[in-house]
Amino acid sequence: MSQLFQIVYLSAAAKGLAPAEVDDILIVARARNASADVTGMLLYADKSFVQVLEGERTNVEATFARIARDSRHTGILVLLKQPISARNFRDWSMGFERLQPGQSADFDAVFHIDRAVIEERMTAPQADKVMVFLRSFYSAATREQL
Repeated sequence: MSQLFQIVYLSAAAKGLAPAEVDDILIVARARNASADVTGMLLYADKSFVQVLEGERTNVEATFARIARDSRHTGILVLLKQPISARNFRDWSMGFERLQPGQSADFDAVFHIDRAVIEERMTAPQADKVMVFLRSFYSAATREQL
């Protein structure tokens, strides 16, 4: 069995990216991720994206490489790139939330991370805060389905 792997990144939407284009990104991402057995979550807020991708390492890295070439966003900053023992978003080819600034107490901690600090090395507490924030959407959706 291959090892599960996870990449979490932050990026800025390209100038002029329309809401309908974000919807198009999501539709294509869900189809591609499902065929590659990649799961994850995409958040969009304040003209920024935060995305987590997880699955078999080569599939995750290939998916991320394709995303990194997409001109609809810039300034990609990898927050986490690590092996994982289990998927956090196992039922989502690509979960999605469109957020408003201030919607969550952790919004600023995730969407306005100090790039200089992250480029040095993300600390375990920072990484935990990012993952707790991302998993909160999955947990809420799972509870709503019950």
